[in-house]
Amino acid sequence: MFLTIDYMALVTTFIFVLMFMLSYIVIIKLRIEELFKKGSTKEIILAQIILSIITAYLSTSGLMMLLGNLQI
Repeated sequence: MFLTIDYMALVTTFIFVLMFMLSYIVIIKLRIEELFKKGSTKEIILAQIILSIITAYLSTSGLMMLLGNLQI
């Protein structure tokens, strides 16, 4: 049994993790905790993570579509 590596899946995963970290940092800097009630720490963290996942997914999808169209 041969181990084959799907390089596009590897690149997609790497870009997603990179975009997730970048978007999480940006969302933390946006200070969205001002939109929540005081003491709702769990909701703030959950909203930051969900927004980061959505942003990372959309930016990764866009970049991968761009890379797919630019295949040389």
